[in-house]
Parts: sequence; structure tokens; C-alpha cells
Amino acid sequence: MKEILEYQYKNRFLWVPFILAFGAAWYFSLDIEPIFRFPIIITLLLSFIIFRYKNIFIRIISLFLFGFFYAMSFTQIINTPQIKDSFGFNHISGVVKDIDFNTDSARAILTISGGQIDSKLSNETINIRVTFDDKIPNIGDTIKGDLRAFHIQPKSIPASFDYARWAYFKNISGTGILKDFEIIPSQNSQYY
Repeated sequence: MKEILEYQYKNRFLWVPFILAFGAAWYFSLDIEPIFRFPIIITLLLSFIIFRYKNIFIRIISLFLFGFFYAMSFTQIINTPQIKDSFGFNHISGVVKDIDFNTDSARAILTISGGQIDSKLSNETINIRVTFDDKIPNIGDTIKGDLRAFHIQPKSIPASFDYARWAYFKNISGTGILKDFEIIPSQNSQYY
């Protein structure tokens, strides 16, 4: 056993990615978003500690926390805008960014200007996930219609799928229903 530990100590650099990954995994496994004001500064301080101190245990703990705060910093840099409140039908115009086909319907992600629906997001381009039952657009098509948008709710059951967190990392700002819409085909549409 002593020989194995000595060998692992000599090759301790090979453990760095695993320790960082465990720190990042710890962040992404949390049910709530931890409250830290400046995770990027904490990440930089931890990198200083990692290179400054020679104690192996301080380095391991610093690497683990570095992975955690790096993941948090990355999340804050993405900064996906979210619709704050659900609202009734607004007339919008958006471009189809992506389509997800199901057995009975299709869901598309529309990219629209935030100013069309929410004044707080006026400078943002936001993505709304909507369901189509009959007329299915293609990627690149423009859609004009009445949109009823819904705020994405966080999970209510502890062990269930967290759709709000998934949508955040997919850059989806909300979900919605389109009514009385028309599809304007694009020359660059990707047909399926």
C-alpha cells in the first residue's frame, strides 16, 4: 500500500482534472443556486493559493473549490435572460432557431427581441419554446403571431427533473403558446 501511495504522490498532477471535475459536479448537483457575490474573484484567489502553497491538502481543497467556483462563474457569464412573469397574448415576430420533433407535435425555439414582450429585456434577444400541432415551420423561417408566454418554474419536487436549470443552460428564456400565427418561409430554411 505504501508503494501505491508513493506512486500516486509522484503522479499527483494526474489527479488535478478529477478534483476540479468533482468541484464542478458538486456545484451542478445542488438544488439551489448558492449566493456568492463575486465568484470570479474567489476563483482567482483560489488559483493563487494553489500555486503559492506547497501543502498537498491545501492544494486538494483549493482545487476542489476552484472547480466549484469556476462552474459558478461560468454560469454567471452565460447569464440567460429569463421572463419574470407570465403574460397574455402579445403580437410578436420571431425566427425559428431550432426544432424538436415529437410523435404528436413539434416544439420550436423562437428567437425574438425582448422588447416585444418585456421592457426589462428590451436589449436582449430571447428564446421562447413553443409547441406546434399542425403547421410546422422550418429552421430559419419567420413566424408572426400572438404569443402567450410563461415564466419557467423551478422544480417543486426535490428529486424531479429541474427544467428551469436545463432551460437556463440551453439559453431558453421561457415557454409559450402561439395563436393565429403565420409562417414566412426563408430562402435559407433547413427542411427536414
